[in-house]
Amino acid sequence: MASPALSQASTAFETDAPQIRDDHKTRRRAALQRVKQATTSQDILLFLIAYRILNALSIRTFFQPDEYFQSLEPAWEMAFGANSGAWITWEWKNQLRSAIHPALFAGVYWLSAELSTLLRLAPHDHAELLLAAPKVTQAVIAALGDYYTWKMGEPTRRERLVLVLEALVCGTLVLASSLVVDRIYYQQWTFPPIRFLYFNLARSLSVHYGRNDWHYYLTQGYPLLLTTFIPFALVGVYQSLFPQDSSSTQALPTANIRRQLATTS
Repeated sequence: MASPALSQASTAFETDAPQIRDDHKTRRRAALQRVKQATTSQDILLFLIAYRILNALSIRTFFQPDEYFQSLEPAWEMAFGANSGAWITWEWKNQLRSAIHPALFAGVYWLSAELSTLLRLAPHDHAELLLAAPKVTQAVIAALGDYYTWKMGEPTRRERLVLVLEALVCGTLVLASSLVVDRIYYQQWTFPPIRFLYFNLARSLSVHYGRNDWHYYLTQGYPLLLTTFIPFALVGVYQSLFPQDSSSTQALPTANIRRQLATTS
């Protein structure tokens, strides 16, 4: 005959068994959902990186000369010396540009050159590597920007606070790094953003290079870039800012992403 204590334990187990099973099922479903979300995020990130790299390596044109003169040319000079044939424009001679962005590509150039030497690549392959390396680097940076724009589709209040704190920390680190890199590049302490504002606003020297009306971007800039896509762009921006189905919670992340892209692109 079972003891009273054993009977009570058996009864308690039988009473709690359904709840325990439900808890296990809930945890299992939550774990599967987390795995699914992680897999989806990883797939999206890999797709964005692959797409951006393919796009970067396929393009044979450029949008503005500054794509070279404000990044790759000074980067080449940093990596291979002042007598390497880099074209350095007047902005750099007047300390109007920060060297932190070219410094990233300078590191890429240097690593590519070292890798080429290590592998004993032929001159043609060496040149192709130096051409492709900065493109792939910028493609990965762009893909990460796309990915985290998607991740920011539905931020919670806590995530917004974390974002602000991270922006402050990262901004401080970047500013400090910029001061050090500019000190090394210009051989003196300088702060290019302030010099840029002083040059363009206080001295108004930028008017020598032309002056646009206040409505330039609306009446000339966007039409010049979009051309025949203007009607579709207007419809897309309107639908992004004023979604029709605002009651659906499932569409909220997508709506937030569209609104962010419509206002910042």
